Amino acid sequence: MRSQLQEIEEAIGWGHEVLDQIGEVEDRLRSAKNWGWFDILTKGGFISALFKHGKLEEAHNAMIRLSSTIDRFNSEISDIRIYNDVSKITMGAGVQIADAFLDSILVDGLVQMKIGESQRELAELRMQTENALNRLYALRTAASGPDL
Repeated sequence: MRSQLQEIEEAIGWGHEVLDQIGEVEDRLRSAKNWGWFDILTKGGFISALFKHGKLEEAHNAMIRLSSTIDRFNSEISDIRIYNDVSKITMGAGVQIADAFLDSILVDGLVQMKIGESQRELAELRMQTENALNRLYALRTAASGPDL
C-alpha cells in the first residue's frame, strides 16, 4: 500500500507535467498568433496561412496531450482526497477549418480571437494548477512531519 506522502509526490509530479504542457501549448498558440498577424498585415496568402495552420495543428495536438495529463493529475489528486477543479481547454476546430478555406480578413480576425480566448483559458488553467500544487506542497509538508 502506498503511503500518503508517495501519493502526494506523484500528484505533484503530474502537476508539474501539466504546467510543462501548458507552456508547450502556449508556445504553439503564440507562434500561430504571430503567423496570423503576419497573414493579416501582409496579406501573406497561402504560405503564411500554411505556417499558421501548422502551428494551430501543433497546438491542437498539444492540447489533446494536455487534456490526458490533466485527467491523470485529477485522478492522482482524487487518490489523496483533495478537491481540485482544474478544467480542460479546447479550441474549436470549426474556426480553424473555416480559415483554411475562407482566407479573408474577417475569418483571420476570428481565428486570432479564438487563439486569444485559448490563451486566456490557458492562463486560468495555469493558475488553477499552481493553486492545486500549492495545496499539495502544504499537504506534503504536513505529511512529512515536523522538521527537527
